[in-house]
Amino acid sequence: MTTRDVNLKIRLTDNIQLLESKLSTSHEREKNYAELRAVEAIKSNPKFFYKYVREKVKIRSTIGPLKVNEELVGDTGRVCEILRAQYDSVVSEPLPDDVLRGLDGGTGAYVHHELMDVIFN
Repeated sequence: MTTRDVNLKIRLTDNIQLLESKLSTSHEREKNYAELRAVEAIKSNPKFFYKYVREKVKIRSTIGPLKVNEELVGDTGRVCEILRAQYDSVVSEPLPDDVLRGLDGGTGAYVHHELMDVIFN
């Protein structure tokens, strides 16, 4: 990439971030305004208030774009792969049964361990 291309990419990225920030602020203001209208309508129009509450109770579970190496990833398939890789990197495989049996001397009995060297004050 040339310096000109790099500068253009930086400017475009900055513009995108600014627009996302403005959009987020706009959504927050709109949400606050709708909530204020619903609260003000409690006495005069309770149906409006309860309709608003019912809409907000519904759970919408979505995952937004992920930022990976300064790149926004919004494709659902790639997001799933990224999250799976993250999950796999922190979750360990359970111990096999033969290893677990070896912990109790091969008897298969429950081994009770006590903490003897811990002092509680």
